[in-house]
Amino acid sequence: MTKQLVGFLKYFIFWMIFFLLFKVVFLSWNYDQSILLSGGKIVAIFWDALKMDLTLACYLLLLTVLSIGLRFYLRAVFINIFVSIYSLIDLIFTSLLTMPNQGLYLYFGTRVNKTAFNYFNYPFSIGASESYVYAFPPKHICKCCTMIS
Repeated sequence: MTKQLVGFLKYFIFWMIFFLLFKVVFLSWNYDQSILLSGGKIVAIFWDALKMDLTLACYLLLLTVLSIGLRFYLRAVFINIFVSIYSLIDLIFTSLLTMPNQGLYLYFGTRVNKTAFNYFNYPFSIGASESYVYAFPPKHICKCCTMIS
C-alpha cells in the first residue's frame, strides 16, 4: 500500500514539474517581453497558475488511481500497461495543447485558451491563418477534416 501511495505521489509530482517547466519555457521563449516583468509579477504568474496545475494534475491522476483499484480484478501487468499508455497519451495531448502558446503569444499577445477551440467549427478559417507553420495544420488537412465531418 505504501509503495502505491509513493507511486501516486511521484506521478503527481511529475505532472506538477511538467506544468512548471512549460511556464518556464513560455517565459524563456518570450524573453523580450518577460524581461520587462518585475520579480513579483513572475512569482504571481507561477502562484496564480498553481491552483490550475493542481487541479489538472489531480484530474490526470484520477483515472490512474481508479485503474489501480482494479488490480483486485485484473492482472497487475495489464493495469501497468494501461497506466503507461494512458500517461503517454496524456503527455502527448497536453504537450500538443500547450506548445502553440510559444509562438502565438508573440503575434497575438495572449495565450491560447478555450476560445481557440471555437475555430475548429470552421476549419477553413484555421487554414487561412496558417502562416504560422508550427501552430496550425496545412489547408489540405483542414479540407479533409471538413469532408469527413
